[in-house]
Amino acid sequence: MVAIVNRLGMVEKGKIFVGVIALLAAIGATGCGDIIDLDGGNTPQKKKQVAGKENDSKPKTVVVNEGMNKKEEKKLNKRLDELEKEVEDQNKQSSESTPSGGQPEQQVEDQVRTAAETYYQAAEARDWGYTYDHLDSETQSAFTEDEWFAKNDWLADNGSATYTIQSIEMDDSDESLANVAVLLTFGDGSTNLRNTFFVYEDGLWKHRFGSEEYELFATAATATSSASAGGASASSSASPAAGTKHIKVVIRSNVPVDVYISDDKFDWLQQEEITGTKTYEHDIAKGSGLTVSATNPNLRGRVSIEVYENGSLKSQDTDSTGLAQVIY
Repeated sequence: MVAIVNRLGMVEKGKIFVGVIALLAAIGATGCGDIIDLDGGNTPQKKKQVAGKENDSKPKTVVVNEGMNKKEEKKLNKRLDELEKEVEDQNKQSSESTPSGGQPEQQVEDQVRTAAETYYQAAEARDWGYTYDHLDSETQSAFTEDEWFAKNDWLADNGSATYTIQSIEMDDSDESLANVAVLLTFGDGSTNLRNTFFVYEDGLWKHRFGSEEYELFATAATATSSASAGGASASSSASPAAGTKHIKVVIRSNVPVDVYISDDKFDWLQQEEITGTKTYEHDIAKGSGLTVSATNPNLRGRVSIEVYENGSLKSQDTDSTGLAQVIY
């Protein structure tokens, strides 16, 4: 059966299908030997009889509008296909922009849990690069990458903890927001329950700070400043022996690195593997140079070196491919 549709109005395939079904039902009701009168009874009786005879020998064609030729019909059907595809694409984009995408709530919660556990495992390993990359845009905009590394180093040095996800609750009013309760267990056995958030952004669940975490990092900033000032003051006040200079080397890394430190005469030679932040201090000959390197065997991770001479920053190097070096 061929259905030809008037192109003057907005036509959807669903409506065409319903119209065809209605016509089929009408044909069934009137019997196979009659033709449906679509012109309201205006067809002459003789013409109807002729049409009735033709019905016995030809397949029946229901004509909805005789004003459209085959070319126009083909053009209209093509346009309908395009519209249908546009709707399908919009539906697909809509499902991709939301975390559920038609998934059961439990499955979404499992995705949040996996993202949170991976994030806090990175925090325990002091992989600050991973944690910074997995902050949501709101939280990340509050810290530069250098600030993030420095604050996390200080917090980890002054109270490292293990993290356990206690519960996850999806927000009733915003399906892209999850409330996450995290239990922190410190080295002395004490615990703290922290409420934080994960949000669905750029196709991933990312960490968003709560008020407690912003307050914690504000404290870390103050403590870091005080510690730096105090360290500089102490270094300045501690007068090196005659003919020497006091050297302080600070190395930070979020991956294991091999540390090498030596002066020109090899009076100070230091070699070891570290992860995290470590400070080295020594007096060397006043005219001596210094070589410091921190290298990850796989050449990955973020590494930084700062060298202070008599309390003043002498040189520094930061590298995101696992190799930092200072030579002077």
